[in-house]
Amino acid sequence: MNETHFDDPMIPVPIPEQVPAKEGMAELPSTRLGYWDTGGAGEPIVLLHPASGSALIWLYQQPVFARAGYRVIAYSRRNYYNSELAPANNPGTASEDLQNLIEFLRLERFHLVSSAAGGSVAADYALSHPERLLSLTVSSNNLAAANGYIAEAAAKI
Repeated sequence: MNETHFDDPMIPVPIPEQVPAKEGMAELPSTRLGYWDTGGAGEPIVLLHPASGSALIWLYQQPVFARAGYRVIAYSRRNYYNSELAPANNPGTASEDLQNLIEFLRLERFHLVSSAAGGSVAADYALSHPERLLSLTVSSNNLAAANGYIAEAAAKI
């Protein structure tokens, strides 16, 4: 019998075949950010990486969203793979960089999907530009909740 990743969680799940994507460098007002974009006419999804990754981490999600008809975009924030380093005297604001990227890509409205530290950027962006979002997904981030069950669960860890 052939074992699968369901039988043994130590067997790696193969990375699915990627949908072709254009790689580029977004020339923004105060920085340059590396990104990739599958293009297409579908609703855009922008993927925000955790502090432990970059635009390169979305290998499992990219083909699934793209084959479902979405335009899939990921970028690396300042100080991450293929993007400019932030000078100490001007570290920039990640949510402002996201807004500048959205304008650079000429997106009107989009879905925002984030993981871990990317969730903090996503929350800041959602508070500043709610009219631009079709949806917001935050995974593995407590959004700095100070009250309620999220804060209580975090305090127990």
